[in-house]
Amino acid sequence: QSNILKWKINCHNTTSINILVERSADNINFYALKNIYANGLQCLQPFNFTDTAPLYGMNYYRLKITDAQEKTTFSEAIAILNKDNNFDIVGLFPSLVHSETVLQITAVQNAKMYVVIRDITGKTITKITCNLFAGNNKITVNASMLSAGIYQITGYTATSQTETIRFFKL
Repeated sequence: QSNILKWKINCHNTTSINILVERSADNINFYALKNIYANGLQCLQPFNFTDTAPLYGMNYYRLKITDAQEKTTFSEAIAILNKDNNFDIVGLFPSLVHSETVLQITAVQNAKMYVVIRDITGKTITKITCNLFAGNNKITVNASMLSAGIYQITGYTATSQTETIRFFKL
């Protein structure tokens, strides 16, 4: 029903900050949800925000932080899954792979996941078993044994399957 965000900021070199909590459905186009102003003392405390109307599916959140000198920085985006499926593949970074890549997955609950790598013809090349934890997960995939070409990764649990992501092995 809601997504609870908690964070702490390192703001030793400024007297005040302005924090804009932003949300996106596609991790590209972000929209402001909440504006928070904090002085130097407040800045040292943890912050909380509850999104009482999250989007169905994937919700990406980030912080846009502007300090007293008007320098703006962005936090890394986090993903929270808001749907009935057990997990969703958020991305694969980098998608142009030399030897390894990181599969980013958001899970609703703890689960065992099977990752299947197939070549472009659909032939299974390798299978990986991993444990997902509720929240954001990063799984390192060793691709050094693959020859150059196009591959796809699909994740499975006992109860659901997610979309397939393609990558290029250089």
